[in-house]
Amino acid sequence: MEEKKIQETPKIKISVPINMDKIKAFFEPVLRFFHDKNNSGKVVLLLAVLSVVWAVYLISSVYSTLQTLNAKTPELINLTTYDTTTLSTNRITKEALSFSTSIYDLIKKDDEVKQDIEKYTKYMRDLQLPYENFLEYVYLPSLNVWKDVYTNQINTDMIGTNFLKKNPYNDVVLLQKWSDFFKDVGDNNEFNDVSDVSIGDITETPDGYFSIPITVAFTANSKRSFLMLVDKLSVTSNRNTLSLIDEFFYYLRQEIKKQKQPEIASLVADYSSVLGLWLAEDTYIWYALYNRIFGSGENTLIDDSVIEQSIKGLMFCDNVDMNQCYYQFREKYRDIAVFAYSISKDLNNDVVANFKNFFATLPPITTIQNFTFDKVKSSDLNNFNTLKYQWKVTINIYGKWISQEEIDQIALVLGKQCFGEEKTISVDEALSLVNNAIVRQSDAAWADRSKTQDLLELKTILDNVVTEYPTISNYKKIIRLFEMWRMLDDNWLCQ
Repeated sequence: MEEKKIQETPKIKISVPINMDKIKAFFEPVLRFFHDKNNSGKVVLLLAVLSVVWAVYLISSVYSTLQTLNAKTPELINLTTYDTTTLSTNRITKEALSFSTSIYDLIKKDDEVKQDIEKYTKYMRDLQLPYENFLEYVYLPSLNVWKDVYTNQINTDMIGTNFLKKNPYNDVVLLQKWSDFFKDVGDNNEFNDVSDVSIGDITETPDGYFSIPITVAFTANSKRSFLMLVDKLSVTSNRNTLSLIDEFFYYLRQEIKKQKQPEIASLVADYSSVLGLWLAEDTYIWYALYNRIFGSGENTLIDDSVIEQSIKGLMFCDNVDMNQCYYQFREKYRDIAVFAYSISKDLNNDVVANFKNFFATLPPITTIQNFTFDKVKSSDLNNFNTLKYQWKVTINIYGKWISQEEIDQIALVLGKQCFGEEKTISVDEALSLVNNAIVRQSDAAWADRSKTQDLLELKTILDNVVTEYPTISNYKKIIRLFEMWRMLDDNWLCQ
């Protein structure tokens, strides 16, 4: 094929000359007019006239628009003027739309919804406050027995014999506590015979809690004793009973804040140096109540009137005789009979003491893992036909575990006491101190052989601690930190 050649056409650039003299000649009369000082008044007048004309035009336009809108106002208010398909198909707004004919109706409904949200948000918050500030520490006590739950202060005296006496998770203390728990059913005429108690290991779980398995074998001497212990076990192992306690505390809080404002103000003044300033009233209220029940604090918030009015508010007894109100209260709280009967004023004189005793002896959250019993006849010849109940129960008790942050906090406190500065104590640091002391002791001509022997024994102990430390629970880690601090201090290795 013959190759075609494409001939490019050269582009022609055309330049058009601009005659600046003609442009200047065109605008020169205008510029000369404005530059002439004699014409300044005319310029101002011209601009003023134009401004007035423009303003009149705008005002007339706005007025005309407003007149048009005012004429259409009834139509604009009605929802029929608009496309409400989106509102009618939305599950949240379709109900409100069905009762609305105008925009005003929707605005009113929106205000009502906002008020309801605010009201129920406050109600939910008030429901949570007793739990967050008090009941949580009763239901789920912390495994960190060295730290105060309110002040976060570390008690470094919890060591040695003090730790054995005051630690509620010590095996001896647990054995005694749970033996008494299963023996005492809340009636001086009824009791159980405990034959065996075994305490399992503390297990910390990743969800922030710990559990301890406890197995108890005992004999209930009567059916009544049997049933009373069942009720006692169910208090903190049943959601319904926990809800009843929570509900009571909601009304108790209301009465405390209503009747005890002078006392609350005094608590704020007294405890500000302990808890800190600018805290909510509830923190001081529940700290005082906790300190009263589980410590040596004075009773300034709970009296007969507070308990009575709490029951009255709980049962809505404004127009009911108080004895009838107490009866209704006991009916509602029949699953927590010990609590209901102990704070009913028509049956007891010292309801304030009973209130304290109930919560002081209330067990933490429990779950029943195993439950077996057999009926046996009494071996007593005088009561041969009396039935007894032999039980064996395994339960788990729960609480809050120890976090790594709490370990670090205690390590810093102990480190400061040992080193005299903001420095954490650790197993590696402790071993390093011992090794350095051994080197210094071996280099000294006057070395005390008994001192050297003590340091070598301490080194052996710490070598074992270093090996086991990464695998033990957080609870045992804190115990090891306290033990190391004590051993370092006893061997004059702390500053």
